[in-house]
Parts: sequence; structure tokens; C-alpha cells
Amino acid sequence: MRQLLLNKGKILSTKPFLVAAVIALVCSVLIVQLPLLNYLGFEFSIAIALLIPWVAGAMTIKRIRSRVPDSSARIDPPVFRNAVGESLVQSLGILLIPFTVVTLNALIVRNCSYRDGVFFFILIPVITAVWSVAFASFCAVVVRRAGVLYTVATLAILIYPLYLGYSSPQIYSYSPIYGFFPGFSYDEMLSITPALLLCRGLTLIAAIFFMLLSRLLIEQEKSKGTGLIRRIISLVHIYRPDKRTITLIASLLLLLAAWIFRHQLGFETSAQYIQSELGARYTTEHFHIYYAPASFTAEEMQWVGLQHEFRYDQVERALQVHPTGRIASYIYPDADAKHRLIGTLSTNIAKPWRMEIHLNKDSWQQTLKHELVHVMAGEFGMPIIRAHYNIGLVEGLATALDGDIGNRTLHEYAAAVHVFELVAHPEQLIRPVGFALKASTVSYTLMGSFCKHLIDRYGMMRFKEVYGGRSVEDVYGRTYDELIVEWQDFLKRITVPVSWRSHIEFYFNRPSIFAKECARTVANLNGAAYRKLDANNAVAAMTIFSQALMTSWNSESYQGLVRAAYAAARYDTVVCLVASQIQDSLGSSSILNLFLLYGDALWYRGDALLAKQTYNEILDLDLSDRLNESAAMRLEAIDDKRLRTSLPDYFVGTFNDSTAETYLDSLQRQSPHPLLSYLNAKLHLRKRNDSDAIHEIDTLQTLFSFPILNAGREQILGQALFRQKEFQQARAHFWQSLNYIPNQASRERVEDWLEQCEWFEKNFKTE
Repeated sequence: MRQLLLNKGKILSTKPFLVAAVIALVCSVLIVQLPLLNYLGFEFSIAIALLIPWVAGAMTIKRIRSRVPDSSARIDPPVFRNAVGESLVQSLGILLIPFTVVTLNALIVRNCSYRDGVFFFILIPVITAVWSVAFASFCAVVVRRAGVLYTVATLAILIYPLYLGYSSPQIYSYSPIYGFFPGFSYDEMLSITPALLLCRGLTLIAAIFFMLLSRLLIEQEKSKGTGLIRRIISLVHIYRPDKRTITLIASLLLLLAAWIFRHQLGFETSAQYIQSELGARYTTEHFHIYYAPASFTAEEMQWVGLQHEFRYDQVERALQVHPTGRIASYIYPDADAKHRLIGTLSTNIAKPWRMEIHLNKDSWQQTLKHELVHVMAGEFGMPIIRAHYNIGLVEGLATALDGDIGNRTLHEYAAAVHVFELVAHPEQLIRPVGFALKASTVSYTLMGSFCKHLIDRYGMMRFKEVYGGRSVEDVYGRTYDELIVEWQDFLKRITVPVSWRSHIEFYFNRPSIFAKECARTVANLNGAAYRKLDANNAVAAMTIFSQALMTSWNSESYQGLVRAAYAAARYDTVVCLVASQIQDSLGSSSILNLFLLYGDALWYRGDALLAKQTYNEILDLDLSDRLNESAAMRLEAIDDKRLRTSLPDYFVGTFNDSTAETYLDSLQRQSPHPLLSYLNAKLHLRKRNDSDAIHEIDTLQTLFSFPILNAGREQILGQALFRQKEFQQARAHFWQSLNYIPNQASRERVEDWLEQCEWFEKNFKTE
């Protein structure tokens, strides 16, 4: 034992090791200065895994070569075995340095899941070190210029995921070096998955394969002076099938099988594989739409195709382009399928260079136009990527053309952010790093407003030149900083009432993932809690949300806890949770969208007066049309003595559509209040019973006291008539709804409906 420790001490005191140790120490100290990499977790492990191959590989090759002074001599098997063992000890010793640095950094930066961090560290950089030593040893055996072969091969391994990301739909990648990379998306959930475990297991098998192959090659006495290929082939003839040979062949077969079935195992995803998994295709003039047959009926797909063509026409005119070829649109049945096939849950993405977009079934209508802008702007984008290298301009252009965020316009939101001083240096957003470090709502909205200002003032043609790669100075005669100042001066002319502060803070006073404490751990807990909530296990969801809050307080978990308590019918808990945040002025803006649940809980437990006050606050906040409509419906009910006692069960209940319809029909026999017909019409519209929805609205003879409900009545008729292909009549009702809409953002959404009605009137054909 003493001799073993002495040998290890000698190994770890050599000059190459000390040089590598200093490099590892310096790099580790620098890495922990970066947000999201400053604690032991997934990101830190990847950063170290990208460093270790260069350190471990160089040390291994140098150590093996040092044992063979004459480059033409053959290394003895025992010497090779000892050299590899020493290299492995050195490499693992190097890893202790970053592990120690990041562990000590926990005294400064909180690490919410040190255990998970240790698992990631073992799975990623530790296994990478084993791989690096094994592959470097193989290179040292088979060629004289081992360093060149090792470097070229390692670079090729690192470049291959870039090739995959460019040539296939996936945004994730697996690698023997860094294990797994989820791709650039806004999904924060990340955990140790079976695919990652399998990948790292295969990496160890590959390391064993290279070690055994190297050993067998150097043990061949007849192989001296022959070429590599002949030496490998001769193994079959020289060696009997002993354990090492069998293990070598078994390892090779496993690796080959993993490569052949890489799509089925989830390591790679081709377009053909996704298309076969989804199972159906619908073709229009400008699109191939791939979808799951269970997601849409044949009639629904006709509408989906027409919606695609309508948005295509809008974007084509706005960008002043005429693309050639069809765009591939993938509509995934759920977030899990999308995550499995391309690597993202909630983020819809576009790949302009492949002319494809990837959408979720439950949100494709809201994001289709945005993603189409990305693809169609490729007509004037920079070569190869068919976009601009600056993500701020790419997302800014798409947001400028599809700026539907809330109940304010892009410029109104940008002006308010400036007035309330929520972003100190907006000029930083024009830089890729600055754009990425801000919360997505801030970056997208401000850059959308900036790009819209450039397009409106200077025209689309100039913007297209910048997007295609020309310098902004050549195109506009000004620097970005000067254009930012001009844009800010423009925003100062927009009136921003003080009453908007809460509304603006709700949307924009949010941290990015880089500023969140324990971001991955909290996101994983929130994800698990919402899965419980979706499975109607609200009590279990409350427990997990509470655990997330104890890990690190965050508004997402707090909102989830309130929603879970509401679903569990624990209305006293809902009231206490929301009230405590209202009293905390710093946290109240983050839960404004929960006021509806708060009001419902108050109403259900008998405090109609405070519930009414809460619903009026929702109308004053004006966060969204949906919340405004919901609050107005409740205020209509509270002001009616009969409905005040009967409708709380409807609003807070978990009725399915059939039960809700029966309940409303029963109330209609007791009360003539027009709200009941309105509620029934909305229910029929959701069930796609358009004729019944129209009939219910037609029974309304008087106007509501709330404009949002009068607008809603016209829009229910508009949507129902639109689906019945009565486009002119639908357009008339949407037009009528504008009389009751006070804010410009909501008016623009109605104007989009008007344009849609006009387009469908001209282009709809019965198939």
C-alpha cells in the first residue's frame, strides 16, 4: 500500500502533470466566474469535459512516447499497460482540481443540488477522461504522429454535432466528449436521462474497445513494420478467441448496433425519421405539413393548410420576398413528442437554412407567423445560415412582424420599459451576448420595437441589406449606438401613464436563466409538479411546488403552488398565498395573473365584496383580453342576486363540457340573465358547435355593461361564422367589435381577423 501511494505521488509530481494542473486550475477559476457555470452542475461539467481531452490526451501520448525512446521500436505490453494506468491516474487527478474549485465556490454561490452535480461530474468529465486516455493510447500505438491524429479526430468529434445541427432538424446532440448538449432553447428543465446514461455507457465501451485493440496490436510479434489495416485484419488469424478478443468483438458489435439504431435510441433524429414517427403529411402550394393523424381530422387539416397559406401570404408581402420551394412544417402532438424528436419542449423553432419550422399542436396558431418570418427572411439572409449572425436582429425582425404580446403594442411596451427604468442599457441587446443574458420577454420585445422602428422609418429594403450582412454604417450611415439613441428618442414621444407600472413589471421585471438561483433544480421540480397537476393529483403537486420554493424562492413555483391549491379546492390556502404576496410590494407584480383565481376563491368562500374589488383590479391592469373578459363575466354575475349564489360553482368547479352545459341550461330556466347565454355560446364555440353558439348570441337583446363582453359577443359570432365559411358576415361582426375595444394592441388582433376573413373569402375552396 505504501509503495502504491509512493508511485502515485511520483506520477502526480511530474512536470507535464504540474503544467496541466496549473492550466486546469486557471480555467476552473475563470469558469466559476460565469453565471450558470459557477456551481457544480450540468453546465460546469460540460465546460470541464471540453477542456479535459486536450489535457489528458497530451499527457497520455507524451507518457507512452517517453517509454519508447526509439520511435521505430515497439513498446512492450507491460510498459504500455503501466503508462496507460499512470496516464489515467494523472487525468483523474487533474479532475480533482476543478471539482475542488467549484466545491469551494459553494461557499460563495449556493448549490441547490450538490448530489446531482456530483452525478453529472462523474457521468460527463470523469468518463470523458477515461475516453481521452483510451483514445490517445490507441493513437500512440497505431501512428508515429499520434498527436496529429488525436487532435484531428477530437476536432472531428466536436464538429460532427455542428454538422448534425445544420443538416438535420434536431437541436440536441450526444458526444463521447461532452456527453449531452440540449441545444439553445428556453427550456430550463434538464435531468439525468436514460439516453444520457446509455450514451456514457457506450463511451466507456468505446474506451474499452480502443484499449483492448491497442493491447492486441502491440502484442503481435508478427505485426512489426506492417500497416495498420493489415495488423488489424491479422488479429483474426493470430489470436485464438480468448476473453479479450471476445470482449473486443462484442464491444465493436455493440458500438455498431448503437450507430445503426441511433435514431431509435434517441441519439440522432433525421427528417425522414420524424416524418415516419408523425405518420401523415398534408401538402399545399407552399408547404409540406407533417403531423400525427390523431391530431387533426381531414377537415381540420384543410383549415390548418389554409392558415399556413394565409400567414405565408402575410409574411411574403411584409418581407417583399418570393421564396421558391415548399417549407416543411412539423406539428407535434404534444411537448413530450417534440422533445424526444428534436430536443425542445415548449420552444417552437425554425431552421431557415433547411426551410422548416417545428410547432406544438396546442400553440401552432400563435407562433406560426413568427417562425415563418425566420424561414422566409432566409431569402435575403447571410449565406449558409440564411439569417443574420446577430440573434437580436433575427428575433427582432420576427417580433416586429408578429408583435402580439399583451394588451400594449411593441412600441408602448418598449417606451414603458424605458420610463420605468427596467433596462438600464438597451444598447446591449443589439449584441448577441447581451440579448441572450436578458429575460426573453425583455429581449424579444425591445429588439422587436427597435427593428420595427428601423423598418417603419427607413423601409424594409434597407433592413434586408443589414440582415444580409452589410454593415449598419454602410446601410444607415450610423452606428448601432446612434440608431439606438434615435429609437429611444422616438419612444419618448409615446405617453406612458404611471398606472401602467404594475402591468409592465409583470411582463418585464423577470430574471433570465443566468440570473436565477438553482435554475435547473427548480425547473425540474416545477416540471414534475405540473405533471402531477396535469394528472389531477393537485395535492402531490402542492408538495413538489413547496419543495421548489424551499430550494429557492421563485415566482414560477409560487404561481404553481397557488394553481395547485386552487385545483385541490383549498380556497383558503389560495387566499392566504395571494394575499401574502399582495402585501409584499416587491413580489406582488409577479402574481398579477393569479388575481382571477384569488377573486374566485374569495367569491366561493362568501366574500363577494372583496372578490368584486379584485375583478375590477384585473380590468384596471388590462394584462390580456382573456383575463379582462373573465373578470367582466364574474362582475356581471356578482351584480345579479341569483347568479351571485349559483355561478361560483361554475367558475371554480371542475365541470367537463357536458356537465357545464347541463348546469348552464338549468340556470337559464331559472334566470333570464344574458350572461348565461354568453357563457353557453362560449362553451358551444369551444366544442365547435358553431350553429348553437350563434343561436345563443342571437338571443341577446341588450348590451352588457362591460365593453369587453360586447366585443366578445361580436367575436364569438365572427369566429363561429368564419368556421361556417360565412366570411363576409364574420368580417362584419369582427368589424363591429372594434367599437368596444379601447387599446391598440387588441384592435390589431381584430384587424388580423379582418384580414384573415378577406383572404379566406378569396382563397377558400371546398376540397
